Amino acid sequence: MRDESRGADRRLKPRYPWNVSLRYVSFEADDDLDRQISQATTVDVSETGIQLQSREAIRVGAFVQVAVRTPDRTAPVVILAKTKWCRTDEAGVYRTGLMFMGHIPPAFQDLLSRIEKGARAAVA
Repeated sequence: MRDESRGADRRLKPRYPWNVSLRYVSFEADDDLDRQISQATTVDVSETGIQLQSREAIRVGAFVQVAVRTPDRTAPVVILAKTKWCRTDEAGVYRTGLMFMGHIPPAFQDLLSRIEKGARAAVA
């Protein structure tokens, strides 16, 4: 796996721990429409991206549709992202950094605010 983020932390915004299960679909710009839904667990999140942990590699540069359930909605919030890096550990677990692309839905922005407030309260 290629890694575009070797070296210093390149996050533009602070990251906050966040551990939930979600579903995603990864695809290339020239892919056909036969895409498989995969499952992952979040590691952390920021205003600009999310880190996932999964048993599958996601190619660097691939686009990813992430579907996140929020407590106040019955339907998941879908966010488009791009894979910036992907690494594997000795156990074969992949960690993948995704950068959000385009508009972030208000429901997800509200969720980010709650995660940030919870993280700050835990430190205080």
